[in-house]
Amino acid sequence: MTFEETVTYIRDNHKIPHRITKEIWEGLQELSPEFFERYYLALEVRRQIKECNSLLRTQGIKMLKDGQFDIATAPPAVMNLLNQILSEELANTPCKPLF
Repeated sequence: MTFEETVTYIRDNHKIPHRITKEIWEGLQELSPEFFERYYLALEVRRQIKECNSLLRTQGIKMLKDGQFDIATAPPAVMNLLNQILSEELANTPCKPLF
């Protein structure tokens, strides 16, 4: 969780104000700088993985729409991903009445 996600969770579930959470967070950062260095690195890696997955998804959709990707020859892992993407795309496509 990011700092913002943590603050929101603590506020919503435990009714602890942002100010108190921020003070404790800052104190913990001073006491454990090595932990927070690894923590912020892990958050950055998480962000980069999400961005990479988003870009791959966009590229996959474009390749499918342009006919540049042969689904029949895709490995099982790619097929599963494509099925997920296509299911999401279909779920987000408005239906037109048949009659």
